[in-house]
Amino acid sequence: MRGLSERLCKECGQPALPPGRGLYCKPCLTVHLTEQGRAYRASRTPEAKEAQLVRSRERDRQRYREDPEYRKRKTEATHKRRLFYGQGSVSEAEWSALTQLYGGRCAYCFNEAQVVEHIQPMALGGGHTIDNLVPACQPCNASKGDTPLILWGGRDL
Repeated sequence: MRGLSERLCKECGQPALPPGRGLYCKPCLTVHLTEQGRAYRASRTPEAKEAQLVRSRERDRQRYREDPEYRKRKTEATHKRRLFYGQGSVSEAEWSALTQLYGGRCAYCFNEAQVVEHIQPMALGGGHTIDNLVPACQPCNASKGDTPLILWGGRDL
């Protein structure tokens, strides 16, 4: 009978990793985990991803309701972020006028505008003020992310 230190890789027969580390040698383990990961990612449908996101958000909401320490940390983080990035304010009338100025179209690709886009991203110090906002479609907004407009270059249409 082999001792635990003499275990062999079930793939190639070379000495396996130490006990508790698996049934493979390091090279075979890397291949095995890579294949496992690919299979898992390939099996994830958009519906499964959305369901996981919904479950995750619900867990967060429940934890926020039930855990005072968690709620305190989240509130402090929100306040800190608002102080750092600045709050700014835009009235409905201002936003409506700006949207009408663009004809209800995305400022970048001229499709139907769906979201507020910050020209200078808030993550990079831009404010939530009317002179820093334009209407945008969701794909352009997601493509630009927190990239400065001068570096972005538009999305592939």
